[in-house]
Amino acid sequence: MQFFRGIPALALLGALLSAVASGRLCWAAPPAARPIPTRPSAPPALTVKGPSDAFQCQRYFTYKGQTIGCDSNIRLDGEKLRPIIKDIPEAVAELDLYQQNRLKIRTAAYTGTFGLGFFLIGLLLSGNHKAPDGKLDDTGRTLLNLALIGGGGITGGSFLYALSFIRTNEAHLANAVTLHNQARPDSPIELQFSTGISF
Repeated sequence: MQFFRGIPALALLGALLSAVASGRLCWAAPPAARPIPTRPSAPPALTVKGPSDAFQCQRYFTYKGQTIGCDSNIRLDGEKLRPIIKDIPEAVAELDLYQQNRLKIRTAAYTGTFGLGFFLIGLLLSGNHKAPDGKLDDTGRTLLNLALIGGGGITGGSFLYALSFIRTNEAHLANAVTLHNQARPDSPIELQFSTGISF
């Protein structure tokens, strides 16, 4: 009883009995084992709701009484017309030309973005080359001219190039449908959108 040195054994026994009697110390049986469930439980799944009014630019056409989306899921390319017009080579050629020109328009957009970046970087760099009187020095004027002429010219030229292609390219899609309708007047395609662009 070296551990209880200085504490009378009776006092210790009294404290233990008092704790049991007051309910502060109780002896309980181990909890009953719960049965293993057959299926694991999980909280309910959260549903992710998309925007109710998402902006979409859908183009449709009517064929044999059905309304069909004109474009593939990737881009505005008129690709869903291809299975219908595949037997008419002239119409397929017009659709191919329409899609090739769409790639040229995308390239013009990239070129215009490069020109705009060149323009902005030239403006920023020209501001770093100032003479003591606060005006641009020769290097600053050269950079400013390069920005205005080079970057502005590339941006403006690619914009006009893309704009002219957009205006003429939609006619190829309309021509593909017209050629199909002339070859197959019993099952015409009716576009549900305008192929003309007005500015």
